[in-house]
Amino acid sequence: MQQAYAEIIKLRVNAGRQILQPELNQNPKNACALLVANYADFLTILVSQDKAVYDKLKEKQQQRLDKLEDLKEKSPYKRYAQAEIKLQLAMCQVFFADEVQAAWNVRSAFLLLKENQKLYPDFIPNRKSLGLLQVIIGSIPDSYQWVFKVLGMRGDIKAGLANLNLASRTPDLFQDEALIYLQFAQDWMNKKDNSGPKILTRLATAEPDNLLFTYLAMSMLKKNKSCDSALVLFQKRPRDNRYLPFPYLNHMAADMYLYRGDYTKSVQENQYFLTQYQGKHYLKDANFKLYLAHYLSGNPLAAQMFYSRIKEVGSAVVEEDKYAQKFVENHETLNRQLIKARLHADGGYYSQALAALKDFKPTGKTMQKDRLELYYRKARIYQGLNQLDSAVYFYERTISAGGNLPHYFAPNAALQLGYLASDRNDKAAARAYFKKALSYPKHEYKNSIDSKAKIGLSTL
Repeated sequence: MQQAYAEIIKLRVNAGRQILQPELNQNPKNACALLVANYADFLTILVSQDKAVYDKLKEKQQQRLDKLEDLKEKSPYKRYAQAEIKLQLAMCQVFFADEVQAAWNVRSAFLLLKENQKLYPDFIPNRKSLGLLQVIIGSIPDSYQWVFKVLGMRGDIKAGLANLNLASRTPDLFQDEALIYLQFAQDWMNKKDNSGPKILTRLATAEPDNLLFTYLAMSMLKKNKSCDSALVLFQKRPRDNRYLPFPYLNHMAADMYLYRGDYTKSVQENQYFLTQYQGKHYLKDANFKLYLAHYLSGNPLAAQMFYSRIKEVGSAVVEEDKYAQKFVENHETLNRQLIKARLHADGGYYSQALAALKDFKPTGKTMQKDRLELYYRKARIYQGLNQLDSAVYFYERTISAGGNLPHYFAPNAALQLGYLASDRNDKAAARAYFKKALSYPKHEYKNSIDSKAKIGLSTL
């Protein structure tokens, strides 16, 4: 069982299935074996994001749930396996816009885990999944909390982190999963010790044949603006035919090359992604990034070609695609200095970002949005350079100039000021800024900023 799980988690799912099959043949209702088998289908769906693959494999997931339901044995693995499969199925359903069914599967999983916890309080794997749900539900903005209370689901960020921490320190088959969930949860909460990138990089380098760990480490490093380190992992990733094809990694790399200003490599990676990817997500974003790369490298004809494709391809479900779609629908224009500064800063290249703004001199004809973004970009850059007095100054100017304009600059400025106040233990100021971030009625990233502000308030 352990060997099959290890192969599947490396994304060598065919090898894992072959190892697991004799156990399933001998004992087709083994709860742990059914769960490990589901990992193979779940990861295949998430990595491919192919609707045809999803339609084919989701029936197998339901068949495993039916077998588990028939089990009469008294074991913590029954409810745990049921809950895990329901969560995995829900994640797949969200990707394919079946949110209602996904919500019911999450509710069912949560109740199974709560019941299992009461019956088997010493069964540690249960705490991994229960803890994750407690953190996620606890971070949902207050405007949606009533829905979860009606459904019998109450979040608790502190209890969730405690459960994840215990599961990450207790050796068992799923220990690494718990550690990964814990690091992403803490990173989401803006923990400042940088443990997430270090731990995920350690996992990836300790198991260089684990493509899933490579992806997770790349994601963590990219989110924390350590793109050079993420690109090193990308270049060293395992890529032979034993592994699931994973073209999304090329799309991630294209982003990071774009941040670095290596437009040729960014174009190459996104074009490879578009030729290999079979899903509907990230197509708008990939074309938007190809537009940016050609625009910034002085190739207007190619830029216009990819710009014209943004509305035509894919779907606007994930946040990146929604942003690209809105950019086209609103007929937004680019300011070369601002977009270069934003991209460099997103990659952690703060000196280059500041240099990109040096020649931007607003005039009476400069759009209000660009003036506002100038303050915001300077604040983000100075924060990255750890010049915090300058960051605070420009964040305050962003809030003052932003008013209630429907842009995310002022709300995120308030959120960042809350983090900075919390770091210097000024809880009153932090609370005021987090509440300020929550007060903005409408902007591009309201759900994510509201969620982070709520988490910030919960930590004071």
